[in-house]
Amino acid sequence: MDINQIVSNLEFYKNDYPNQKKYIDKLIELIYKCENSKDKNSMYQDNFKVNSYDELNNLLQKVIIKKESEEKIIREQINFYKGEGFNFEYALYIPKNISSNSRLIVSTVNSGKSSNDFESGVFSLKSEYIFDNNVKEIFKISEELGCPVMIPMIPRFRGYDTHILSYDVRNNNFDKAYDLSDDAKNISMNDMEKFRNLVEQEICMINDCINRLQLPNQKAFITGFSAGSKAALKLANSNPELFEAIAVGGTTGIEDVENLDMPILIQNGLKDRNNPVAYLTCFSEEEKNTLSTRYNFDFSLKNTELKEIFEKRARDNTKENVRYINYENFGHDVGETKEYYDEIKKYFNLIMNYNLDEKDSKKI
Repeated sequence: MDINQIVSNLEFYKNDYPNQKKYIDKLIELIYKCENSKDKNSMYQDNFKVNSYDELNNLLQKVIIKKESEEKIIREQINFYKGEGFNFEYALYIPKNISSNSRLIVSTVNSGKSSNDFESGVFSLKSEYIFDNNVKEIFKISEELGCPVMIPMIPRFRGYDTHILSYDVRNNNFDKAYDLSDDAKNISMNDMEKFRNLVEQEICMINDCINRLQLPNQKAFITGFSAGSKAALKLANSNPELFEAIAVGGTTGIEDVENLDMPILIQNGLKDRNNPVAYLTCFSEEEKNTLSTRYNFDFSLKNTELKEIFEKRARDNTKENVRYINYENFGHDVGETKEYYDEIKKYFNLIMNYNLDEKDSKKI
């Protein structure tokens, strides 16, 4: 077995598993990177945990078959819906068994994938994002709790948060929108219009989904990470009566939770260098002034200072309905850890199964 034979086998797998073509191309690219490295043995060990070409060939076959099998199940259990009042589709994942006390889980998009045009961004969500490892973790939570998962399929362009885009479109700041991001320059005026009143559109999507499912409990859980957490918190603030609990990560949460009277879980990595404060630009100047006055919060803070905020919030837990969890050894990659998703599952499961009166339920 040599490297040429391994690559030849991978090319053959593209015919057997056409849905995995992009994934296989990435594997081939990584293999050549390892092969051309000065210390290729270490590279293969670091990237694939193998010591021989035979081990590598066997491993690649297993991971491709496993990935195809997992994605086949997702394709069988997910559907896409359009409706009145919104310009985008939403994805609805139905677990094999829906529990008797099931809630809808709304999972907001955190895809930083850049694309040359609007349609490519939409396509990538349906062809790649729903198979992302982090999204798969949400689907695992869905299966274990027996809760359907709804994902608003709203493309996010690198360097441009969708709610900032919505704010600019709502205020007809098209020049500002085009200046803010190179990616935005590839979006037509007609496609930009689709982002107008985005929060209202997302609420319509969630209501459409709830009506479609007809679950006994009509309130939803909502979760999101990084830019997705900003979307989740903004939705919860706009229509708090629609949600029973929220779980977010990769965000300060400091400007969003004060008026939310529901159980809230916020998880952060203390080594986070991906500044979530940048997304505060989606607020109007009036809103920012109010937030600055209310919290004495400096909007120019960098993440080195945010670490102190994270630590203080977790230590003080000044709001009884908010639970903060900080991870010493992680940064923004905390959203890729098993611990992160285990905490979300435990939190939602506790709310689903713990019989509390209305007052005490806020302390979860």
